[in-house]
Amino acid sequence: FFSSMNSTEASSRVYVYLADDPDVWLPASVLSGEGDGEAVVLVDGRSEPITINLKDDIYKSTSTTSTTSTTTNKHPQTSTQTTTTTPVYSLPLQNTSPSSPTTPLVLQDLISLPYLHEPAILHNLKSRHEASNPYTMCGDIVIALNPYQRLPLYTPALRSGINECYIFSASLPPPSSSP
Repeated sequence: FFSSMNSTEASSRVYVYLADDPDVWLPASVLSGEGDGEAVVLVDGRSEPITINLKDDIYKSTSTTSTTSTTTNKHPQTSTQTTTTTPVYSLPLQNTSPSSPTTPLVLQDLISLPYLHEPAILHNLKSRHEASNPYTMCGDIVIALNPYQRLPLYTPALRSGINECYIFSASLPPPSSSP
């Protein structure tokens, strides 16, 4: 779908994720926004744009603001704090390459993603899985997805190094047993 657009049109679009029942989240681009809470979007791989309602609960988050006012009427001093929670409706943004805004950004460490939310995490994991990269980092945590096939990840040298580090050597005494 990007081949039919000129580069200025493609780079001026906002790339988002769209909620979808069977696929959970679909990559899409916003063609236009309406003032009444609707947006016209084009889902990647489809030729016809669709109109979505941004007021759906799936796109709802909240913004909280607090204000404090102090009143001094002789004695005692009184203070009032007001907290307002406002619903905010928005589409989750895609992570795109800075050099090419139409290219999705897929990284080895999720912490490095500019936008870290559910659709971005799922898209990154799916893209790495499809590229036969079952391991993804999230800071110090490794997320491993079953590739459902044998991958040439573990060379004999790597296996040997793992064995030397983690398997007891014959020269070590056996672990003591408790009575």
